[in-house]
Amino acid sequence: MGNFRRRGPAALFLLWFLATGFELCAALNHEGLALLRFREMVEADPRGALADWDEGHASPCSWFGVRCSDDGRVVGLNLSNLGLKGVLSPEIGQLINMHSL
Repeated sequence: MGNFRRRGPAALFLLWFLATGFELCAALNHEGLALLRFREMVEADPRGALADWDEGHASPCSWFGVRCSDDGRVVGLNLSNLGLKGVLSPEIGQLINMHSL
């Protein structure tokens, strides 16, 4: 019983970290969140171009059509000729380093 009392708090912390720590490490940055909001407003994606846009990534730089600078900022979005249909979300304005759409 004495062994548990000494290790109990450490075990509880480990369980808490495993439950929440990994989720925090993979949290998507604000630019990725803005792009996900853009994707939500897309009504039609006939080629599935946005299918790999996943909130589980820490950065959107590996997503189809997204171009990033060396420091990981979104600087371009090339989704031309994909038959996308929808409305541009206002969150697209949060991509302050984007030069081309």
